[in-house]
Amino acid sequence: MFARYAVMTGLAAAMCLAASAHAQLPPPLEAALSGSPDQRDPARMTLRWTVEGQSLTFEMQLAEDGERVYELIEPDEAALSESQREIWASVTRERRDDAEPQTGSQGRASVNVGSVDFSALRDTVGGSATLDRTGLDGTLVYSFAPRAMPGGNESPEAMLRALRGEVTVDPERGELTGFRLFSADSFKPSIAARIERFLLRQDFVHDPVLGGPRFSAMEMDIAGSAAFRRFEQSLQIELLSVDWREAAGAAETLGPAADSP
Repeated sequence: MFARYAVMTGLAAAMCLAASAHAQLPPPLEAALSGSPDQRDPARMTLRWTVEGQSLTFEMQLAEDGERVYELIEPDEAALSESQREIWASVTRERRDDAEPQTGSQGRASVNVGSVDFSALRDTVGGSATLDRTGLDGTLVYSFAPRAMPGGNESPEAMLRALRGEVTVDPERGELTGFRLFSADSFKPSIAARIERFLLRQDFVHDPVLGGPRFSAMEMDIAGSAAFRRFEQSLQIELLSVDWREAAGAAETLGPAADSP
């Protein structure tokens, strides 16, 4: 199972979006993609990973020496299924790999919860987006034809042509609230493969500490067949809470509640 979701966690790492000059998009979208919230590192964050329906919740705390310390919250470690143990090993293995370069090819999901710089998403949107609808909450939903995958991952032209994109903006705050890439129909990215279902989604929430958006959740869901074998993969990462207090004071000041929603 580990091999089956390693590629997906690598893509999650590449989705730590990192603004550059492009053709002007509709003003609300252009402003949202160009924002620069404050950059801070959290002293602690709580996340939930769900891989192919198997979930676990854990806390990551930044120690004074900069090391990330992980604590499993739910379920109890003794009650972990085999699949959950593999997920937990994937989450914590950076403790054994600290000397290695932190790149997407390492297959670990690295969630950027600080300042979100949207240049990779800007490249994905390209220079053309159309207001598709206004949500019930007043958000503006723009549709676009993706020009690249977020993070610069290379993709076959056939795949990009088959995908549709949507990006959502809160016009009052001038901030992105999320984006998604999805396939409306099945398609063949190559001669030997067919994708029946594809979804890549990332959500953001306004963080008052940062004065702008921060990562909230991501989801990837893909199903299809390759070389006459069917596959189905899903991954969700949810950031449940963040505490922005300095790591040096973490041991004394961190309580059960986090500062950030």
